[in-house]
Amino acid sequence: MNKKFLAVAIPAALFAGSVSAYDVVTSDSTTVALSGEVGVKHTTTTGATESSVNEVTGGAAVLNVNVKHSVNDSIDALGAIKFEMTSTGDDEVKATGRYFGLSFVGGEHVVKFGSVDHAGTVGLSHLKDGDDEVFPVDGSKVLRYTFTNDSLTFDASHSERAAGVDDANATAVKAVTSFENIEFTVGHSQRAKFVQTGEETDTVSGVIAEVDFAPVTLTATYSVGATEGSKEQDDTLVKGAVDYQVNDDLELSASYAVQDTEFKNAADTDKKTAKVGAEYVMDAWTFNADLTDVADVSTEALLKAEYKFTDQFKANASAKTTSFEEANKESAGEFIVGATLTW
Repeated sequence: MNKKFLAVAIPAALFAGSVSAYDVVTSDSTTVALSGEVGVKHTTTTGATESSVNEVTGGAAVLNVNVKHSVNDSIDALGAIKFEMTSTGDDEVKATGRYFGLSFVGGEHVVKFGSVDHAGTVGLSHLKDGDDEVFPVDGSKVLRYTFTNDSLTFDASHSERAAGVDDANATAVKAVTSFENIEFTVGHSQRAKFVQTGEETDTVSGVIAEVDFAPVTLTATYSVGATEGSKEQDDTLVKGAVDYQVNDDLELSASYAVQDTEFKNAADTDKKTAKVGAEYVMDAWTFNADLTDVADVSTEALLKAEYKFTDQFKANASAKTTSFEEANKESAGEFIVGATLTW
């Protein structure tokens, strides 16, 4: 099997949540793989809203068809389609992940068009706080170009959609480069969204620097964003993080982020978030503990434990408590036990 092709043509997202995928058909030109996940969990919530729920979760199976055809020594034609079978809500089979592409110089240059993800945002997002994430636009007609060599990855994508509520045009550009123990990520993304009150344009620019002083890794993020149109605001995010790999079994982490938001027609906000965490691995057990404090808003404590019977079958439990600064807002708790089977 051509491993270079698999690394380029089969996005990791196709197998997200699955430790292994079963190859139904495999040849030098075609790969058909079946993967999926199903789980069960019991959730108990306390606080203002109390409930106790048993449910089957994540019922899904994915059939991936990925094709590569060698045009000549330096050009390959790529194609893919993904069939998703879900058991949440109405049972249905959807054909997604369809794209056509070309790969040049052994995968150094790749062009794809169709249902592929955008290059992503770097820094903050107006839809949710986070680091690098998939650009929040339905990628049904995305043109994406990726260049990769030993020291640089350049990614650019663009999509256009017909005007309508929640429809959007989007562009994203991102580059990652490294030398010695330092890695830099820079990016810019823009989304023009059509809503009932008019058009909104979101832009996000950011840079992330990561320095590896093994066993310590330092990460710094700076990002600015703006929304113009029916709603106007300007955002600035500054974040610092440190990870310490104490030994093969224990990892400690801490981060602090400040996000300033200026609104045109409302009071400005200043969000400060501090987080500390630890992960400990003991044989088949993995334990996680995280404490997140949002200044003047809330404090959240999360404990998780997972036992791996095999790579495909795992049992887990978690307990989360959230306390709020507002005197009249009741603390909340969530307790979950469950198991997951992947294939």
